[in-house]
Amino acid sequence: MADCLNSMKENCRSIPRVPLGACLAMASVFFTPDFVTGADAVVIATGKGRITKQGEILDYTGNQLVIRTSDGNQLPIPAKRVIDVKTSLVPQHLAADRLFEEHRFQEALEAYRLAQQNDSRIWMRRQILSRQVSCLQSLGQHTRACETFFLIVQSDPSTQFYDAIPLAWQTVEPSSTLRQRAHGWLQDRQFPAARLLAASWVLPTEHRGQAISVLKELRSNGDQRVAHLATAQLWRTQVATASLAEVHRWNDKAAGISPGLGQGFYFPVGQAYFQHQQYEAAALALMRIPILGHDDRELTSESLLLAAAALEKVERPDNAHALYREILTTYSDTASATLARVRLNE
Repeated sequence: MADCLNSMKENCRSIPRVPLGACLAMASVFFTPDFVTGADAVVIATGKGRITKQGEILDYTGNQLVIRTSDGNQLPIPAKRVIDVKTSLVPQHLAADRLFEEHRFQEALEAYRLAQQNDSRIWMRRQILSRQVSCLQSLGQHTRACETFFLIVQSDPSTQFYDAIPLAWQTVEPSSTLRQRAHGWLQDRQFPAARLLAASWVLPTEHRGQAISVLKELRSNGDQRVAHLATAQLWRTQVATASLAEVHRWNDKAAGISPGLGQGFYFPVGQAYFQHQQYEAAALALMRIPILGHDDRELTSESLLLAAAALEKVERPDNAHALYREILTTYSDTASATLARVRLNE
C-alpha cells in the first residue's frame, strides 16, 4: 500500500488525505509479543500521560482488563484506557501471524487453530479466534467465518474484536449452506449479532424483505455497534435511489462510527457518490477501507478498483494506475485483479 499512498499524496493534492495516525490511535489495542520475560505488561493512559503495569493478565474484554500485579493484587483497568498490551505468544501463534502476513491463509488458519489449543488464556483465545475469522473470510468460507465470530461474541459480548465481524458489503450470492443458516439466524432475537450478519448476507436473496425489516429493527438496538452497522447495511439498499444530500449525511454519519467496527460501511457511501458523479468524494470514501486495513480482501480490492475508476473519471490516470498496480501486487488472488489488469492494459 505504500506506493499507492505515496502516489495519492503526491498527485491527488485536492483530495483530503486521511489522517491515518489518528485513525489507528482509535482502533483496537495492539498486542505486542514480549519475547524476553514472558510476563505481561499493560500500557495505560492517565490524565498526565501513561503508565505501565506488569504482572499476569487474567482477562481482557471490551469493557475491562484485569491484571494480577507482582504483589498479588488484581487490578481492573477500563478497556478504553488500555493503549498497548505486551504479552508472550505461543510458537504456533507467532507462526500463524507470519503466514497471515504472507497471505497463506489456509496454513495460517491451521496454525491459529493449533495456537488456540496450546494457549490456555481465554482472553488470548478470543484474539486468536478473530484472526481465524479473517482467514476464513479470505478463503471464502463465509458460513464458518460467521460461526467463528459468534464464538467470540458469546464469550465476550463487549468484545474489542467487533471489527472482525464478517458482514457482506458487496452484492454476493450466498452459498446454499449460508443461506440456510442465515435464515435461522434471522429468527434469533436473543443474539443481535447473528441477526445482523444474517441480514447482510441474505439481502440479495428472496429473504430481502425480511432482512430489511430486521435491519430497521436493529437500528435502535441498545448495542451501538449493532445499531450503527445495521444503519449502514440499509444504505446498501438505497445506493441507486439516495439523493446527493442523503449520501452526504451517510458520509457524515460514517465519519462518526468507530474504526473499531471496520470501515466496510464506506463502500456503499463510495458507490453512491460514484452514482452521483462525485468522483473525488467517491475515491476518498473508498480509499478509507484499504488505508485502515480491512481484513476482507475481496471488499478491499473492489474498493481500490472503484476508487481507481473514479480517479480515471477526473483524469488522474497516474493515481488510477497506482491503485490498479496495488491490486495486482497485494490482491492478486481476488476477482478485482483481472479487471485491474485489463484497465492497465487499456
